[in-house]
Amino acid sequence: MHPSKVSEEEATRVLGKPSEREYSLYDLLRRPDVSYASLMSMQVDDTMVDAGLSDALVVEQVEIQAKYQGYIDRQLEEVAKALASEETRIPETIDYARIGGLSNEIQQKLVRHRPQTIGQASRIQGMTPAAISILLVHLKRGELDAARKSA
Repeated sequence: MHPSKVSEEEATRVLGKPSEREYSLYDLLRRPDVSYASLMSMQVDDTMVDAGLSDALVVEQVEIQAKYQGYIDRQLEEVAKALASEETRIPETIDYARIGGLSNEIQQKLVRHRPQTIGQASRIQGMTPAAISILLVHLKRGELDAARKSA
């Protein structure tokens, strides 16, 4: 939707303010204060916007998809990162006491359970996402240090 094709009054009625630049209808629907029904009631170039959807369940799904897509994408990225680190091996000789930032309780749990992978460590009761991140950073630093020494 280009701002020149919608009157300021119409944009303000539907969007809450005049449109300053061109947006797709999908981008407008992502706004929290814009509903599918109000967007479809907008007049663009003296023509009513209408996607032709009449099924309320489909309309609801379109609206949910638009409004939450950013959150869904972020969650998918986090899941992909978690899966990638799931099989990261933890050296048997690791000294958890030398890893800065791990609480004594977390160190004790890691020593007691001796997980072989990050995935196993993450499933220990009471293990926090922050502790897993610290452990991953420590392992990455160790890999970098080893690579520097061998170079």
